[in-house]
Amino acid sequence: GGELGDIDDDWNSVVGSARVMYHLDKNWNLFGGVSQGFRAPNLSDLTTLDETSAVEIPSPDLEPEEFVAFEIGAKTRHDRWSGQVSYWYTIIDNMIVQSPTGDDVGGTPEVRKDNIGDGYAHGVGAEAAWYPWDEWKFFGNYTLMRGEVDQLDENAGFTTVRKPLSRLMPITANFGARYEPPKSIWW
Repeated sequence: GGELGDIDDDWNSVVGSARVMYHLDKNWNLFGGVSQGFRAPNLSDLTTLDETSAVEIPSPDLEPEEFVAFEIGAKTRHDRWSGQVSYWYTIIDNMIVQSPTGDDVGGTPEVRKDNIGDGYAHGVGAEAAWYPWDEWKFFGNYTLMRGEVDQLDENAGFTTVRKPLSRLMPITANFGARYEPPKSIWW
């Protein structure tokens, strides 16, 4: 197993974002953007010593995860309806994922966290609203996301395999109606 000494590290990053919007006419806009992000390892990533279906040992030398996201879409607004649709794609570099060490602890596989998760996530979002009368609004939205990331696979001879990202939001849809009387404090 691994031995954990003192952890004395810090992670810094300069990230940026650029957004553009193009007005097609008074009702339609196109938009796009690119953004960077990073996630520093947390205490659990660095120090977990756990035994479930595998024995996880500490990983004190992790680096931050890095992301570059791209988005493109269109928005429209009219007297009685509005809508938006967008597509996004995120490049994932150095994601912290669990990987086998190749050792066993009493017959249980030993794993640790490593920065080996290169991959992507992408998705679409859409929303619309209809205002048939001044007091009423009917609305809905839809979100879909998918992604894959590289991971070491013990069953494939410790080779890197691409697997679906875990903990992604499921397909989500929301529909509703809102009544807001004029000059009222409630809706």
